[in-house]
Amino acid sequence: MMCGRAGRPPFDDTGLVIIMTRRETVHLYENLLNGCEVVESQLLPCVTEHLLAEIVQLTVTDITKAIEWLQCSYLYVRMKKNPENYSIKKGISGDRLVKHVQDICVKKVNELSQHQMVEIDKDGFLLSPLDPGRLMTVLFEI
Repeated sequence: MMCGRAGRPPFDDTGLVIIMTRRETVHLYENLLNGCEVVESQLLPCVTEHLLAEIVQLTVTDITKAIEWLQCSYLYVRMKKNPENYSIKKGISGDRLVKHVQDICVKKVNELSQHQMVEIDKDGFLLSPLDPGRLMTVLFEI
């Protein structure tokens, strides 16, 4: 499948998407377009790699920004709508979901630190990329 979007997101409020696929899979995309199927986020299994890329790019420079980054993702939107798909109890409160996202971020940042991909300051707040993390983002295709 190939997909392209025409339009300028910051300037235009509409755009055109062209989907090219094989005949055998046309029905899958038609179902999506007609609202018969919901697209779920696939970020959770690879959130560590994406978070590392954001830290290396200096988009995420501290744990608060890491949490904000995840809360601005489609993953967070879908967690709120369909928590069970992400191994979260149905009916979870907004505060508990925020805590869950915070826990994910802290866990992933600690993993990156343990693998010497990022450095966490002595207060456990500021994040800075290390050379192995920079190298991984260059060599690892996300």
